[in-house]
Amino acid sequence: MSAQGLGFLHRIEGHLKGEQYIHILDNVMLSFVRDLQPCEVITMQHDRASIHTSKPVLRWLREQHDVHVLDWPAHAADLNAIEHVWSEVKRVLRQNWPHPPLTTQNALWDLVLEAWEEVAEREGFCEDLVNSMEQRLRAVIEARGNWSRY
Repeated sequence: MSAQGLGFLHRIEGHLKGEQYIHILDNVMLSFVRDLQPCEVITMQHDRASIHTSKPVLRWLREQHDVHVLDWPAHAADLNAIEHVWSEVKRVLRQNWPHPPLTTQNALWDLVLEAWEEVAEREGFCEDLVNSMEQRLRAVIEARGNWSRY
């Protein structure tokens, strides 16, 4: 995601491994961001989940001279805007949950895609999340690194 909007939702089969994450970064994330900002350095935020800090991923990131990864605490959900996107997607899913319940993974994927698109179409949603980062930082500093209202 960026202030300009949500990117593509990429379906992951099974447990995400380093090579698959690199494929997603290289072929999904970078192409989305480069379409938005073709000549700029990309600033990327992610937490320190084990997949993000695996040796192959760190090696790949070092090789990307136009990608800067922010130094980020291991557990900083207060500051990760994508967590708020996922909260909104889940809220839409709860509103639209079918009865009887879904019976296949493909049906669930379709419903998640619909919810993602609904959130993506909200004008200003992502921009507001990104623009709220200064407030979020202040709140976490005031809470001395503990959870804030975000």
